[in-house]
Amino acid sequence: MSNFIKDNFYKTDFTPLASGVKMDKLKAVLRLSRIPFLLPGLSPFTAGLILGLYYTKRLPSWRLIIVGYLGLILIMLATYYSNEYFDYEGDLINKNYNKFSGGSRVFPEHLLSRRIGLYLLLIALLLFSLLTIIYLREFFSSRPYLLYMAIVGLFFGVFYSAPPFKWAYRGIGEVLIALAYGWLSTVSGYYIITGRIDLKATLLSLPAAFTVFSVIVINEIPDFQADLKVSKRNLVVKLGIRKAKILYSFSSTLALASASAAGIYFGGVLGMIMVMLILSPLLVYPTFRLVEIFENNGKILEDLCKITILANAIATYPILFSLLVTH
Repeated sequence: MSNFIKDNFYKTDFTPLASGVKMDKLKAVLRLSRIPFLLPGLSPFTAGLILGLYYTKRLPSWRLIIVGYLGLILIMLATYYSNEYFDYEGDLINKNYNKFSGGSRVFPEHLLSRRIGLYLLLIALLLFSLLTIIYLREFFSSRPYLLYMAIVGLFFGVFYSAPPFKWAYRGIGEVLIALAYGWLSTVSGYYIITGRIDLKATLLSLPAAFTVFSVIVINEIPDFQADLKVSKRNLVVKLGIRKAKILYSFSSTLALASASAAGIYFGGVLGMIMVMLILSPLLVYPTFRLVEIFENNGKILEDLCKITILANAIATYPILFSLLVTH
């Protein structure tokens, strides 16, 4: 028997099997990190950078811009890891999720141990701390408010589902994420370039803030039953599906109105027309379509989630385009 084991076990090459397991774990970590969902934060941040560059015509420091991007990415990753870890009970019983709601499904599908999510959260926070040290040594004197913006964004994001604050369970998480992913993200990009926080950056940020609010609301609709069972009192649970649809419609209307107002500010009437032509299909169609469906209309609701995320990703760019074309 010992000779059989020696001949057949010890001489067997398990490298392909081990390699396959490692690759599956890596894919699960990437899925947990929700890489495509980095776009809602990076897009308005980039728009803020572009707006600042337009008015100053100069780069203060490439290294500071890189630090800004890395800091924002780490904040968002920490947010996703925290939410996945602390929303586990709701995600586990959720049967109506789609590609954009209900989390990454990595933990409910047992692709990774839950504690891996906690480890990744701690790693993201550690890397953010190290990046903060670099920032304090090299850039704090010229751009001091960037640190406070980053801390506020991190605070809103990590405690979206995590105790003791659990913003999403108290009906204020949607507003805080709109502030962080909309206003803070755009203004911080603009501030890196200009060293200022002014009306221009705020006007540019409003469509991003309202559209990301709409993204959160529409993504919560499929999760309604699961969130209700675990007492996750977000706005959709508090209001109910019918009123949540009205809230989504109102937020999308405000997004289009604020984008049009910004178009006028930066590009006059032509700017407003350009903004309306580009954004109206992405904001008006889901508003009317959502009224016709229920929370369990999976495929239709998933498509509307996708359109709303697209609207959020590009919300600021028609405004920038109008500025470039009309000046």
